[in-house]
Amino acid sequence: MICTLGDVLLDVIVRLSAEVAPGADTPAETRLATGGQAANVAAWVVELGGSARCVAKQADDPAGALARTLLEGRGVELAGPVAAGTTGTVVALVSADGERTMATDRGVSVELRADDGSIELAVRDDGRGFDVGLLPQRIAEGHIGLQSQRERVESAGGRFEIRSSPGRGTAVEINLPD
Repeated sequence: MICTLGDVLLDVIVRLSAEVAPGADTPAETRLATGGQAANVAAWVVELGGSARCVAKQADDPAGALARTLLEGRGVELAGPVAAGTTGTVVALVSADGERTMATDRGVSVELRADDGSIELAVRDDGRGFDVGLLPQRIAEGHIGLQSQRERVESAGGRFEIRSSPGRGTAVEINLPD
């Protein structure tokens, strides 16, 4: 079994048969498919006769349910957390001459990468967000999840950063020395 780790997105492919007509309808052929590098690699492994599991953060919205259904329908085992937020979507606009332009909305996503002697993990969503200034009060009330993660990261010599505001989503970035 091949296991991939990354994103599960929706791809919307729009193939134009003529130049875009501003202010009017332009004939096009559209297709909807699962996307994201991890999902695509897993789907190709299955297509070529292997078995694959894709581990990815998934959104709890209707588009996320559709992405899961499409990917599982291709024979890929899907694992990973389902989180509040929106599914990432990539719209690929393909002109009549084959030129491609992409518009990307990452939705809920997780990034993990090694860089210059450190490992960085970034988790972002476009959900409800919260007031970071209320964290001390929430910790005093016994909500210690984020604080315990911060202490673990900092005790290992790392950096833990939270950016959030109500209605604008949340980003948590962790950087650890290699």
